[in-house]
Amino acid sequence: MLAYNRKFVESRAYEAYKTDKYPDKKTAIITCMDTRLTTLLPAALGLKNGDVKLIKIAGGLVNTPFDSAMRSLLIAIYELGVTDVMVIAHTDCGAQHMDAGEMLAAMTARGISRETIDTIGRCGIDLRQWFEGFGDTGAAVIRAVDFIRHHPLIPADVTVTGYVIDTATGMLTPVGRQDEKPGPDIVHDTAGRRFTTTVDGHTAHVAYDLHDGALDIRHTIVPTEIGGRGIASALVRAAYDYATAEGLRPMATCSYAARWLDRHPEYHGCTGSDFAEGSCAI
Repeated sequence: MLAYNRKFVESRAYEAYKTDKYPDKKTAIITCMDTRLTTLLPAALGLKNGDVKLIKIAGGLVNTPFDSAMRSLLIAIYELGVTDVMVIAHTDCGAQHMDAGEMLAAMTARGISRETIDTIGRCGIDLRQWFEGFGDTGAAVIRAVDFIRHHPLIPADVTVTGYVIDTATGMLTPVGRQDEKPGPDIVHDTAGRRFTTTVDGHTAHVAYDLHDGALDIRHTIVPTEIGGRGIASALVRAAYDYATAEGLRPMATCSYAARWLDRHPEYHGCTGSDFAEGSCAI
């Protein structure tokens, strides 16, 4: 690997991967360190270097409030502009069936003293709980998503969703409710090609066009007075649910809707021909 690295640098191959520290898709993915996901996960989601913050841990699950994974996630949100979090576990995970007793026995066999293990326990660290497997993968993802959503330092405007990826095919399956709170009442104005909702006297909407067999969201507007409540996500979902029911392909020219489609690959959406990151066209 070191020899390859020298050739990589000498040939300037790194130029194909140049980016900055800010994730282009404003997304952080928490997933497993499993070797089968090293290239499969980015490929299955169409990711390139610089698109997302990728946080890898055994099992891909967060279940303690102040561990390194949660620290990384909070830094990604507050320092690097992440607005969306995807928790992605996978099929046939080795961490799923871990036995804490066997793990501790393996440590003592490798020279870790029983005294050391007992001392850690007296310091309040339950190693048996820490190393135990998580059982059902879907249920574990739901718990992790709920844990992150309700963490005292996670802001309300961050979206957290959960999935299980098939390590053989790369198929991503949503797990649990993808929106935590009941959505607002949404009205579909078919003549005006808008989905609207009024909350606390303020009206938000998405505007769309129909063309080429697709429903193309062109603009998403949520007044600042009612921002951070998941209203934009609810409006976009309503529009794309309508598109799916009508046999139309979900499309996004609006940059917010494009990021929403990135987080919801089950909608099989695409960006419009005049899409531009950071702007919406009407």
